[in-house]
Amino acid sequence: MKKILIYNTWDVHRLLYWAKTLDKSFELEEALFNAYFCLGTDLSVEKNILDLCQKIGLDPNIAQNVINSNDYRENVIKDIEISESIGVRGLPHFVVGKNITFSGYRSIGEFETILSNAMSKIKNDLDTSDGKSCSTDGIC
Repeated sequence: MKKILIYNTWDVHRLLYWAKTLDKSFELEEALFNAYFCLGTDLSVEKNILDLCQKIGLDPNIAQNVINSNDYRENVIKDIEISESIGVRGLPHFVVGKNITFSGYRSIGEFETILSNAMSKIKNDLDTSDGKSCSTDGIC
């Protein structure tokens, strides 16, 4: 029987914003995903979160200060509002470009097809046959 894990991850989301300021958000996200999805770690337990922070080289004392504060609260609230506005109802949820979203588990083949179709749509949306174009950093 598969086990369903439901934990309050509010602090984890705020810590990801903090880790981003230290260029460690990718490492923290990978550690959190592994802990949650592979090991079944309860990410609502502060000690578990702090151990993961320390494991990837983040100061657990500072992480605890972030958890005990309201730091990055507004960032997470904004993420929730954006997610609700584009119809996110479950995880995992993927957003490609500004208008292509999909949720749930997908096989590798399905995922490749969805991304391929999304990239085709994005390329069509970026058609510059009218002479106007933008650089990859958004300068038009």
